[in-house]
Amino acid sequence: MTKNLKLGALDANDGACIGKILKSVHMVYDVMKTLLKRVIMAESEAATEKEKVNLGLEEIERKKLQIENMSAKVVEMENFALGTNGILNEMRHKVEEMVEETTRQRQRATENEQELCRVKQDFESLRSYVSSLVSVRETLLSSEKQFQTMEKLFDRLLVKTANLESEKVQKEAEV
Repeated sequence: MTKNLKLGALDANDGACIGKILKSVHMVYDVMKTLLKRVIMAESEAATEKEKVNLGLEEIERKKLQIENMSAKVVEMENFALGTNGILNEMRHKVEEMVEETTRQRQRATENEQELCRVKQDFESLRSYVSSLVSVRETLLSSEKQFQTMEKLFDRLLVKTANLESEKVQKEAEV
């Protein structure tokens, strides 16, 4: 009878342990959910930045062609359009600014890709942690089943012992 109470206490401890594990699993789930959101946001930002880079490159090519055409016209019309140099310089300045902006966008895209890699590594680490928690949970469930089996065997042993003692007393009474 005292053995059963001790096993019941172990079951309560196991329940507390399982509760802690479930709490850890929920916490890991929340962290993984947050990391997944960060991955999605980082991927979205990386795609947006890449699109901006591509648009910037196309715009640079268009502006480059415009500058080349205007430079040819400036040479032809140099005597008639003294103000054209100012416009051309302004356009060159804008192109330089666009080149600088494109460079910054490329750098941001690279940083976003690096962040995405870090988030993916964190995600894999958490996945491994969750796998180990699941393994621990399965071990605990297996142990619980073994304890139940042992308890049943102990109960059978008690019944057999009681039967043997009863038979012994009966035989002694007969003798």
